[in-house]
Amino acid sequence: MLGYGVLALISLVVIGLLVWRAYSFDGRVKNDASASPSGLTALQEVTVSFKVNYGQNKVTDLGIQTVKPPFTVKGLYDQAGEIGVIMEQKPLGSLVKSVDGIEATGGNFWLTYLNGELVPGDLNTTQIKAGDSVELRYNKL
Repeated sequence: MLGYGVLALISLVVIGLLVWRAYSFDGRVKNDASASPSGLTALQEVTVSFKVNYGQNKVTDLGIQTVKPPFTVKGLYDQAGEIGVIMEQKPLGSLVKSVDGIEATGGNFWLTYLNGELVPGDLNTTQIKAGDSVELRYNKL
């Protein structure tokens, strides 16, 4: 059997950890628009800068866009009414099929850059946050 001193020490450590955890919780909610039943609310919207590069020195700067959930690249494209972005679902995720009638065909592709870096994955799940910069760029091989 454990002695009284050891049990007291274990109890103090457990209580200390519980108190530390309670005071270290800052109330933040994940940026995924899922409000929790505990009364904490998720972000309602974020703002990002957005531009479309059609190639051949034609760039449309759409400025600051306000995005409501879902906070993903696809969510931004769905909500950007100034341009017509048509997405296509592929086995590995969503891709941009066309922008304002300019299709990704042959050796031409619409690629997405987030904060200057190529987005290699699914646009459905690529998260955006306030202050991000998104560029939709037409590339020819």
